[in-house]
Amino acid sequence: MKIGILLPHSKVEPGMGKSFIDAIHENVPGEYTFCIESIGFAENPERNASGYEKLVFQEKANVVIALLGEYGIEHLYEKAEALQVPLLVTTLGAKASNAVRNDYVFELSYGMVDAMSAIGNLCADRRWKKLGYSSSFNDAGYGFLRALEYSLYHFGGEFSAHYIPPNTPREDEPDFHNAFYNEAGESDVFCEVYNGLYAWENLEYWKRFKRKVDRPLIASPLQLNESYIDVVGDKVSELLTVSTWIPPDFAGLGERPNSAFALLGREVGLLLRDMDPDNILESIKGTGVEGPRGQISWKNQRYTGVHSLWRLSDAGNPVFEKVADLEVPDLKDDQESSSGWYNAYLCY
Repeated sequence: MKIGILLPHSKVEPGMGKSFIDAIHENVPGEYTFCIESIGFAENPERNASGYEKLVFQEKANVVIALLGEYGIEHLYEKAEALQVPLLVTTLGAKASNAVRNDYVFELSYGMVDAMSAIGNLCADRRWKKLGYSSSFNDAGYGFLRALEYSLYHFGGEFSAHYIPPNTPREDEPDFHNAFYNEAGESDVFCEVYNGLYAWENLEYWKRFKRKVDRPLIASPLQLNESYIDVVGDKVSELLTVSTWIPPDFAGLGERPNSAFALLGREVGLLLRDMDPDNILESIKGTGVEGPRGQISWKNQRYTGVHSLWRLSDAGNPVFEKVADLEVPDLKDDQESSSGWYNAYLCY
């Protein structure tokens, strides 16, 4: 069986593609062959669709895997339906998409928009009325900030403060970071979302922060690593995260943040491993594959896993324990969000 892969690249996550591909290979039979089509920063929907065509027509791919954001993805979905070659799309789910998934399209998503919606609901349950939000300039442009805003307001909460550093940090940027957390004021809880190189930048600011914030902090799972836990875990009352998956042991991660791209690649590899080459479409639809986030089951051709609240149990021994599974509210945001970059990996 021949597997085609549409693969973007990134300046901020340079190891993204390798993590994704290596995780696929860990689980795929040796007789499978792969053909990779580079799609630049994945910001051009026509190029993405043309890459799919090339893999189908020229390379004779039996199934195509794509690592993409949500921008313009409907063009690719329409192409898959026209050519009737199964398409497995993997994404961080950083922006809600209205694209209709047809019978030939399946989406494995990290579900970041869903996680942010769940945080709004969580704040209501915990009676955290006012939330302070911190994010990089680029991360703040994704649709998940709109999802948090909409959910937070829907359940009666509000933002108490924002800290979003400029794309090029100021000389005294650590002072702005310190002031944000020093002046906690009316904030009941903090939430911060940093990704890639910006996560390391944010960590440096935390290293210079000398006080303890007497508030919980909900951190994005994309920025969690041993260094972050060691530095930040003792500086907040609780270190929390909302995610469909947390690695059972942080040992061995070293200085690289845990890779959501490796997780998605592992799930793709498990689906391919159990696939019947003579009946690919039905193999995907009827999967009962057990993945890192549980059994892969489709809802409207999409799988995200179950979003849960996790809490750091001991900063000296970085283990996150599950507190509770969270409900993702089914909210209909009728306002067209102006936020959302061309893709979900800070590729610019």
